[in-house]
Amino acid sequence: MTTMTAKDDERDAVQRLTLQSSGQAVAFVDYYLFGRVAIVTHTEVDAAHEGKGHGSAMARQALDHFRRQEWHVVPVCGFFAEQIRRQPEYLDLLTPGCRRIFGL
Repeated sequence: MTTMTAKDDERDAVQRLTLQSSGQAVAFVDYYLFGRVAIVTHTEVDAAHEGKGHGSAMARQALDHFRRQEWHVVPVCGFFAEQIRRQPEYLDLLTPGCRRIFGL
């Protein structure tokens, strides 16, 4: 079973969502929040857990979190941008300018 935890720091500091499995952190997404826009800068999976779908699960759960918060997303992280490209149900979270930049 996986759970996701959020660490809310200062509004202008990097924030992190962490995916845990059996009490162990297996992946995370870092982002900055500017108003109602989450700028996703980095996604990482622990090396011992690579190839098990944790990165994709982390991205989906992060996108669901952003949707619940009613935030837009700017995926600076290439992996995160590709996850949105592969899951078009999240395209509405991108800002219009971001959709043009990424051709989505």
